[in-house]
Amino acid sequence: MSFIYSENDIRQRRQRAQELMKKDKLDALLVTNVENFIYFVGLSGAFGMKDSYDRPGIAIIPSEGEPICVVAANQTSNILPVVKEENIKEYTSTLGVPSEILVSAMKEIGLRNKRVGIEAGLAQRLGMPYGEFTRLLKSFPQINFIDASSLIWKMRMVKSEEEIKIMKTAADITGRARQKCFGKIVPGMTYRDVGRLLTKLMVEEGADKASFIAVTSYPQDDVTASRHVRYMHLLPETPLRKGEALNIDAGAYSYVYTVDYNRWAVLGRATDKMVKYYKIVTHVNRKMSEAVKPGLTCEDIYKVAEHELKSLGAFPKYQTAGRMGHGMGMLFTEPPSVTLGDRTKLEPGLVISTEPQAHGEGMRIVWEDIWVVIEGGVELISTETAELTEMVG
Repeated sequence: MSFIYSENDIRQRRQRAQELMKKDKLDALLVTNVENFIYFVGLSGAFGMKDSYDRPGIAIIPSEGEPICVVAANQTSNILPVVKEENIKEYTSTLGVPSEILVSAMKEIGLRNKRVGIEAGLAQRLGMPYGEFTRLLKSFPQINFIDASSLIWKMRMVKSEEEIKIMKTAADITGRARQKCFGKIVPGMTYRDVGRLLTKLMVEEGADKASFIAVTSYPQDDVTASRHVRYMHLLPETPLRKGEALNIDAGAYSYVYTVDYNRWAVLGRATDKMVKYYKIVTHVNRKMSEAVKPGLTCEDIYKVAEHELKSLGAFPKYQTAGRMGHGMGMLFTEPPSVTLGDRTKLEPGLVISTEPQAHGEGMRIVWEDIWVVIEGGVELISTETAELTEMVG
């Protein structure tokens, strides 16, 4: 049994993948990326999740039948609960997966259509060395290796109830830890101090680790002039100053799921101008959330934000990320994107953020909340306070 997912979740997931493979006439998915391995198998077959590349785990998910997994011998126990022992192919090399073992495993699945899906597209990466992959290509000159990223994201974008429950926990942990962090920050602390403190508080609140922490400070008279935008572990030893606005964007991991959303605080009293644009951006965020419902597209939600911001004279001249929201799950940013051109239809189970930006008079205020699409609307995951925190000390 999986330590993360129920047997029912895993069974339904594999059946869904096989249905999509048959529709695309794929013989199999070649799964090499750690997150995808966990998603389809239920447990990690790699030496460490994104912490080591020495001993990758590879899963071959056939369009019919059970998966075959190639893993380092010391990782077999990880996947024995969810993969049949006879379908586990071990290797002991520390120089990567021996090509003969992988080739043998590929042959076992049968290749009727001579088409195998790989992680070759949007927001996907092969988790095996390029040299190993090219040797595999040479061993199967008759096989077409097809980009299967759309199939993978079609599944990963829509979360099960089990996944959503874990993500709610991650969001709650992030919110509690950040509010406690705001209560402890004082002028003179460095960005690095803040990052370490928030990491510590996340773990104390129940996180398995921090996925990311971004700390940005701004003079309140012109927040377009940020002093630093840095991510842990690259936060500088620069002290914060009284009167600055502080944006902490962060996410905690619960198991292998995380979130991404920001909150603002001021080291002193907030200026009238900052409060004005803070109210604008949270108003636009609310309008976006009211529009989110099954059947609409990500582009539709973007246009709601664009309309509201333009009507208030706060539409940005440029988009810092080219979008105003995105998906998340095992990574803190995942498809889809709330942007022009992304016509992904919203459906129940999709987890997405609304992230409008209000610009004007030297202000650039970004706000973010996380939502689960449900029948008829949305459910808020990021329940952390929406108040602009004033840290007066």
